[in-house]
Amino acid sequence: MHNLASGTEVICKSSMDETKPFEGRPFGGCAIIYKPNIKFKLSEITCKHNRLCALSMDLSEKCNVLFLNAYMPCDSNSQDEHFASYMDVLSEVEQIIQCLDPTHVIFGGDLNTDLSRSSPHSIALNDCINDLNMVTCIYLELAEVPYTFIGPKSTSRIGNFLVSSAIGNSVVACDIIDNYLFSDHVPVKLVLDLCVEHFGIKDRPHCSKTAWWKASEPQLAQYKQNLQTNLESISFNNEFLYCKDINCKEHLNDLNILYNDVLNACIVSSLKNCLTKTCLL
Repeated sequence: MHNLASGTEVICKSSMDETKPFEGRPFGGCAIIYKPNIKFKLSEITCKHNRLCALSMDLSEKCNVLFLNAYMPCDSNSQDEHFASYMDVLSEVEQIIQCLDPTHVIFGGDLNTDLSRSSPHSIALNDCINDLNMVTCIYLELAEVPYTFIGPKSTSRIGNFLVSSAIGNSVVACDIIDNYLFSDHVPVKLVLDLCVEHFGIKDRPHCSKTAWWKASEPQLAQYKQNLQTNLESISFNNEFLYCKDINCKEHLNDLNILYNDVLNACIVSSLKNCLTKTCLL
């Protein structure tokens, strides 16, 4: 990767298990290639996960852009070890954004799930996009991205670019390079027109989130203890536990009440016992 092109630098990661012999063509990597002589300050961001790399670019004293690239685990359409790893990557993405608080974010890569699906992976990615207030570029009206992956029986759009909503209107092109013959994936190209001198910086709403990655073992233990207490204090009508009607709507309200009570118990326990960070979305 470092010899890919003269006059460039690269940040790259491999998710291959280097403790085992490689079989066939290596896969599972991501990279950010950039020109080091660019006039803006560039900083590599350390990522814990081997499927994620990041770079920060300072456009001015008050404006910076965070670039993220990821090779996400495959969408197995179930909550298995692939889904757990998928959630780990999304969690680190959110942690990096919360800690660095960049003005804008550009997140691209093989996100390995089609957002039109209803799998656990696509639902989790959609939730992340909404939480971070981002725009899905391949779904923009100007985008020309009919597919990004060519399977044996069908095509799908699993490669993607996500950008902060404040620069969504700066996207001038999003398309694919469809004469690429070296992979069953096709490259997705994103072009933005950003005027740095008049870069828009919108006020963003503040919210308070639990900074789990900062919580110590005693804090987590206290959280578990208080959560157990709060859960045990929940009272509910348990008639639905004995209902055998799979189409029953009579107990829907009871289920919704229980769901909200459990969710509230988790939130209250975390805010009370773990570190919190005021963040911008």
